[in-house]
Amino acid sequence: MRRINSMFLMLVTATCMNAEVKDLTSKIVNADFSKKLEGWTVKCNVAFEYITLESGYSACQNTNTFDISQTIEGLENGIYLVQMHGTYFLDYYVPIYKTWLYANENATPIMYPSEDILSESEAQDKVNCYLSGTESTRDLLDVNNRNLRPQSLIGATYAFQGGRYVNQIAVKVTDGRLVIGLKNYNKTSDHTFFSDFKLFFLGMNGEATESILQVTDKLIKRACFLRDNKRQETDFGLNLSIELDEVIEDLESRTGNWIMEDVNRLSKLMQDIQTIQDSYQEMYSFAKNLFDKLNIMANEDKLDWEEYCEFEAYYDSFMWAVARGELDLMEFKYKQMCESKAYQSFLNYETGISSIKSASDHSASSYDLQGRQIQQKPQKGIYIQGGKKILAK
Repeated sequence: MRRINSMFLMLVTATCMNAEVKDLTSKIVNADFSKKLEGWTVKCNVAFEYITLESGYSACQNTNTFDISQTIEGLENGIYLVQMHGTYFLDYYVPIYKTWLYANENATPIMYPSEDILSESEAQDKVNCYLSGTESTRDLLDVNNRNLRPQSLIGATYAFQGGRYVNQIAVKVTDGRLVIGLKNYNKTSDHTFFSDFKLFFLGMNGEATESILQVTDKLIKRACFLRDNKRQETDFGLNLSIELDEVIEDLESRTGNWIMEDVNRLSKLMQDIQTIQDSYQEMYSFAKNLFDKLNIMANEDKLDWEEYCEFEAYYDSFMWAVARGELDLMEFKYKQMCESKAYQSFLNYETGISSIKSASDHSASSYDLQGRQIQQKPQKGIYIQGGKKILAK
């Protein structure tokens, strides 16, 4: 049996002997997706793809933003484990987590393909991998270590059928209501493969200690990855790293309900890290691109120098905040850049005339629509002055 699944299978085997543990998968409508997404609330930009193997095992794929969910009512209060098979990738060579399994307020990113690779010696075609397909569908083989990973829906489905890519999240239900689901919030094309959901009632507090510890092990690994991911060339880590270290230290001595609190903290921590990194990426890309364009405009005398210097000061402070992971300061400086005169001038220059002003109101250098400086302002027509288009009548 594969190592990656051993903890979960031990959990199911051991806990099923405990009268408190119950398999409640039957409460999930169409848990195995044999009826596609019937019974699930679906929000998506791109249609889902489906496949059913000869064995009857089914799986789904989406290549864009989506959210599928299901609400289960009338549950006994206590601790629950939600499990599903799934893997996500945007780039095979750079692990990124953009699809999350959630249960109420708790969530965990689903596995990246390299987290459950299969060695050639373990490979069984159309059992736990897919080797007989075309170049674009058969599993990828890393020639260095001879390990396999799926690159298509059919390959992922065989991997799921073989027990690979198990994702878990635990949650404490206090009002008899549980919302479970899978959500992708990436804004570009990517790949999410997923299959059968399962639901287990683990009991109350101390009864679920060992089970919850197994969940926290995976949560810690993902939290550490999200914290240490250097693709954005910055470290958001200090406060979040301290909190993560505290959680790890606490787990060494905690049991029962206390461990469930740490699961909650880890889940929130991962979501906070991801939110910060996403916010950083969006703001950083905007600021860097805008600064480069304004720099060109200023050098070509198409932007008022004072406006440019003001924006440059905001930009420098923003980059200082980025380097130190100061999200509040980043957001403040980002807002200042968006409200700056330089940005408004850029919008006017890029999108056309935002307002019609009298030619007599301007005294700066003037340019024609091809960007060439003109000595005299035209009596009629459009020209550019101070980074804005002017209509002379």
